[in-house]
Amino acid sequence: MLRTPQYIYNGWFYSGGGDWVSTSHFESQPIEHPSQTPVLTDGVWVDAWPLATDPANTDLYTGPDVNNGLCRICIDRHGGIPASQAPRKFSFGRPLPGGINMVLVDGHVELAKLEMLWRYYWSHGYVPPATRPR
Repeated sequence: MLRTPQYIYNGWFYSGGGDWVSTSHFESQPIEHPSQTPVLTDGVWVDAWPLATDPANTDLYTGPDVNNGLCRICIDRHGGIPASQAPRKFSFGRPLPGGINMVLVDGHVELAKLEMLWRYYWSHGYVPPATRPR
């Protein structure tokens, strides 16, 4: 099923009631790496809860069927080719092509290479893995 590309929320910022976090929540759990913590990204769902153990998609155009983590974000939207030509059967052994746009906590926007998505700090206590999960 093709999901509509859009900007999606980093789900780790939701409060317990499902609402977007308030300023008081940020104060109770300070963000240690604001320039490396994504809030909004290109994606194929409304939100995602990335984990350091999440694998990449094999289909970099439509994204995943079930995974709610980095697979919802790991789509080739800005790689020098039209998004509709993004790889649909990608081999895990190769570096990921392309990238996505993201808004980070400190307010800046950047083009993030897909291969580097695991290097961002997605949640409180997130530890980037030494290498991308294969």
